[in-house]
Amino acid sequence: MPQFEIVTETGSTNDDVLALARQGATHGTALLALSQRQGRGRLGRSWHSPAATGLYGSVLLRPRLDRALYPRLTLVAGVAAAMAIETQTGFSPQLKWPNDLYLDGKKCGGILTETVFTKDGDYAVVGIGVNLGSFSGAVPQEVRQKAIALWQTVPPRHRLESLFAAIHQQLLTLTSECEKHGFAGIFSQWRRRDGFYGQRLAWAGPNGAKVIGKSAGIDEEGNLFLADEGGELRRINCGDVQPATV
Repeated sequence: MPQFEIVTETGSTNDDVLALARQGATHGTALLALSQRQGRGRLGRSWHSPAATGLYGSVLLRPRLDRALYPRLTLVAGVAAAMAIETQTGFSPQLKWPNDLYLDGKKCGGILTETVFTKDGDYAVVGIGVNLGSFSGAVPQEVRQKAIALWQTVPPRHRLESLFAAIHQQLLTLTSECEKHGFAGIFSQWRRRDGFYGQRLAWAGPNGAKVIGKSAGIDEEGNLFLADEGGELRRINCGDVQPATV
């Protein structure tokens, strides 16, 4: 099983692994932190990461893929995390495009993929956060209302390490599968775990663009389709998607 470093606290595991990548770290290099001071989510959001509430880890990928395919790694990571959580805990998280894990209608985890393209080589750092135990007062109330943890209390450290090891291994396995066989099999797995197919979603895109419609799932390139109120299928490949509130 691949090895990874464990630290008690850091600023951001993604920042740390990005720094290691710049120093030449190899494919599969990973870091698990017991807490983060400056955890990040997509679109500049904070990922609240106090001690004794969650899993916070990052994995370096140097896949043999065209640059245009790198955005699909977020979907691959979601499937990897969901599969590992299911195997390790018995829970079956569902996925929300492009990067969230849900359980019982609330968010239990998320993915942040940061890509770097250089003349010396391309790479991606995949950050994974999973809510493991009851939230502390360090987590804002508005976050707690929309989130859920896998357990009432955080499991012993050895179970935390085992879960991250399983996610780490599954991510490397699925990335290798994509290199060899493409993304069709992974996207089929993603569709099986799509927790929002047929549900009303609200998309917010660049320059104030907005669409509300029913999810029609993902296509063969990993884009999301929304059927808007006029029945037109709208192809979504960026921006933010949340459950529609009205």
